[in-house]
Amino acid sequence: QLTLTTTLDGAIVGSRDFTWIVACGTCTCLAQLAALRAIAVSNFAAPISLVFATFAARLLVYFLASGSRVALGYGPLGRALRPALAAKRQQRNDDRRRLRQQRQQQKRRQGDDDTTSATLGKGENSPATSTTTTPPPPPE
Repeated sequence: QLTLTTTLDGAIVGSRDFTWIVACGTCTCLAQLAALRAIAVSNFAAPISLVFATFAARLLVYFLASGSRVALGYGPLGRALRPALAAKRQQRNDDRRRLRQQRQQQKRRQGDDDTTSATLGKGENSPATSTTTTPPPPPE
């Protein structure tokens, strides 16, 4: 297990996926610390093998999470090993981005149309902006 985890970790380091390494390493470390705290506050004397078991569990979780990420084509290493899957995902993201931009443009056009219809009749020659004044009607 340690050999496989070290190999995978080295490959991820080589692909410069430091964000994943730090995030996953921190989460697995916190989980191990929580397990060790639970062992420490328990009433029975825990054998040293239980402490090593928490380390093995930490490595296993890291290996499974990182291996799944690579197998699914995420991260630099996953994109290198699964280019077809990564390209399909990129195309889907591009389509979503394009659709979102089209919706935003439609909303802007609708907003412009609403503004135009609200200001209709307030042009230079409209009565609302006319500079000529008419006398008030005579009182009756």
